[in-house]
Amino acid sequence: MTALTLPSKPPPHRSQYFQVICALIAGIALGFFHPSLGDGFI
Repeated sequence: MTALTLPSKPPPHRSQYFQVICALIAGIALGFFHPSLGDGFI
């Protein structure tokens, strides 16, 4: 179940990591702009 067995297909984890990073950035931004929402999210 490694990426070496399927070299033709791109790793599907990149999009998931990108979404997680965007979610973290959005959560931090909400924490700065709206502390009340940031405390519950983070």
